[in-house]
This record gives sequence, C-alpha cells and structure tokens, in this order.
Amino acid sequence: MTPELLRIVDRRLEATGALEHGWSLLVLGACESDASLTAVLEGRAPTTRRGIATAEKEPQDRPGAYLDSITVEGFRGVGPKRTLEIQPGPGLTLVVGRNGSGKSSFAEGVEILLTGTNSRWAKRS
Repeated sequence: MTPELLRIVDRRLEATGALEHGWSLLVLGACESDASLTAVLEGRAPTTRRGIATAEKEPQDRPGAYLDSITVEGFRGVGPKRTLEIQPGPGLTLVVGRNGSGKSSFAEGVEILLTGTNSRWAKRS
C-alpha cells in the first residue's frame, strides 16, 4: 500500500473515532505490511498508536508542473515542426480532432519525453 493511501485510511479511522478501538491496529497493520499485521496479531505491537496523518506532516501546498504547449517535429506522421497549445493548470485536458490529425503523435511524443519509452510500440519488433 502506498504511503498516501495509508494516510487516507488512517485519517478515515481517526475521523470516525476508530483509532480508539483495538481493531484499528489490525486494519493499520494489514495496510502497512505482513510483518506489521503479524506483530499486532502476536501482541508484539504497541497497544496504542498515534495516527499516521498527525505523525507525518503533509505539505500544505504541493508544487505542480503543467504543460502550456507540446512541440513535435519529424516524429511519426508529423514532418515539419507543429505546436499544440494547451491551457496549463490542474484538471483534464482533451485533445480532439479527426482521424490522422496527429493527436496520438503529440501524446506519444510527451510519453517518450517523460518516460524514455513508448508503451504502444514496446512489444512490437
């Protein structure tokens, strides 16, 4: 389980008052790892626990990185340099257009830039 998901479970247990009950240790132990759950079941874990959400301070303002344009040149079906302007900011951006207009070329260009690979062609010779 990821640390963020563990914090969500912990916050929910805390908000409902469940951290006051012994069974909440079983839930959190199961979420953390097999070893943590085994420790709780065998009585080797602390009987009280400070909440993860309060023990770890979360950043109040998370920095973000947003694209304002994507430029592709000589890639897939795109020959000369083409730029797709997009509105930067959080949320969902839809790129729509007719078939063959280059939507996938821009998306795969960004994928290769960010990951160094292209999942569409990864399993093809």
